[in-house]
Amino acid sequence: MYEIEKTYKPRSIHSLLDAMEETGYDGKIIAGGTDVVVKIREGALKAKALIDISTIKEMQFIRVVEGKVQIGAGTTFSEIEDHDLFEGRLKGLKEGAMEVGSPQIRNAGTIGGNICNASPAADTVPPLLALNAKVVLQSRQGLRSMTLEDFFLGKGKVDLGPGEFLYYIEFEQMTGEQGLGFEKLGPRKALAISKICTAVFIDLDKDLILRDIRIANGSLGPNSLREREVEAVLKGKKLTEELKEKAQIKFKEVISLRLKGRSGVDFKEEAIRGIFKQALEKSIAEAGSQTKAVQ
Repeated sequence: MYEIEKTYKPRSIHSLLDAMEETGYDGKIIAGGTDVVVKIREGALKAKALIDISTIKEMQFIRVVEGKVQIGAGTTFSEIEDHDLFEGRLKGLKEGAMEVGSPQIRNAGTIGGNICNASPAADTVPPLLALNAKVVLQSRQGLRSMTLEDFFLGKGKVDLGPGEFLYYIEFEQMTGEQGLGFEKLGPRKALAISKICTAVFIDLDKDLILRDIRIANGSLGPNSLREREVEAVLKGKKLTEELKEKAQIKFKEVISLRLKGRSGVDFKEEAIRGIFKQALEKSIAEAGSQTKAVQ
């Protein structure tokens, strides 16, 4: 087993930056450790030093600033699950957090770790992608932000430079005409790694025209990703049953091409139709499109 030479437990962002510098930017940051510790034990991750940020209160927050929801990277899944902000139209993000592991894992695991681990099956990432979230990175040079989508460089890889860490995630608050839906298909109810994890954001007008739609998937590529080809089928059009069916067919085609030759493709290209439809229906309900029924 790989030997950890030193551990750090900074209690502020300033001391975290000092610890990172002292390790020559070769230390591994952990929060809950629910992924990192397992990888170290399995020999899949090597690090000479561990930097435990679990006691840095500056990175543990859920707040709204100038119309933007901000979530500190050190915020646990349980804290998201329990926060009133993630009821109603933002319930899709709460549902993603609730799908992570067991209660014990959710009490320790953090949203920042879920993102930086860059697993294709990360449950909270598709809702954040659908919300067009940004990541805000911190270093001694200051803050740097980018879209969450651009932050991912492939399976297990993110765009963190030397001396940078994920400080918080932010996205625009939702209005009364917007909704977020989430649906997951896993092999079992508890402790399930996603087979498919889908989130849908919609912005409807009173005539059920889709002013905007963003669809994100997990477990259907090297990392969680937006489904722009399917979005193009729906955006700017009236939301009817016929349009929903057309989008489901397009989704099946996209997944069939992307996963061609891989095991389980037949199952996934059929399953995505139902999972997408359920997430879409949830987003419609949360958007409060009570002015008229979908024809």
